[in-house]
Amino acid sequence: MYGVERKMIYAQIKKGRKLHLVHEYEDGDVGQPICGIHAPQFRMSINVPLGNACKRCVRVFNSRQG
Repeated sequence: MYGVERKMIYAQIKKGRKLHLVHEYEDGDVGQPICGIHAPQFRMSINVPLGNACKRCVRVFNSRQG
């Protein structure tokens, strides 16, 4: 399905919306947000965290780390 998982990045679904944490793969594809929201495509993706990130994504990420 997807290539080897590479890293977590932030992606934006629509203009003005929150940034969601997604997996970026070696082939450049990105997965669905880890909070469970469905996103058919992303407007943009970046590799730096911002203050307006989806709180559910952050909570899921932190729970997987500990």
